[in-house]
Amino acid sequence: RVDTVTEEMLRKMARAGCRVIRYGVESSSPVILENIRKKITPEQIKLAFKKTREAGIKTHATIMFGLPGETEETIRQTIKFVLELDPDYAQFPIAIPYPGTDFYKLVKANGWLKSDNWADYTGDCPIVEYPNLSREKIAAASKLALKKFYLRPRYILESLMKVKTAGEYKQLFKAGFNLLKNI
Repeated sequence: RVDTVTEEMLRKMARAGCRVIRYGVESSSPVILENIRKKITPEQIKLAFKKTREAGIKTHATIMFGLPGETEETIRQTIKFVLELDPDYAQFPIAIPYPGTDFYKLVKANGWLKSDNWADYTGDCPIVEYPNLSREKIAAASKLALKKFYLRPRYILESLMKVKTAGEYKQLFKAGFNLLKNI
């Protein structure tokens, strides 16, 4: 969690061999972060990523599109935020309201849950639709964020320059091919 790491902890983790930390950023919107009771702020997110990089550890940001309070504007702001945060890696899955969670109870009670079929609970397509945000727009946000993050010329060039072995080239090209296939 971005609100629990300290410089000392990060230095110790780096010395112990930690190479990447995946942080659950979820959103850059303070309203959404409050809605999901994440108890973090965008400022804490920025500081944790900065300290992690300074400790020599790579960063991975995980964003969730389709959380309560999501709008087209919060999507745009979050994508911009992640690009400014500039983590080494990022993923942009679609939020899934699992039964028993407060998220599920909220979307079910408001009529926003569009499927009770377990086969749809994969994160590949949204099962939540808000009055101001369609399922299609949530799905498009995930793909747009992937494109904007991973298809930046600087990111591609830096990724290619970091490769040291033929196996790493193979892995990078396979990942790139899968990315293009899915967006």
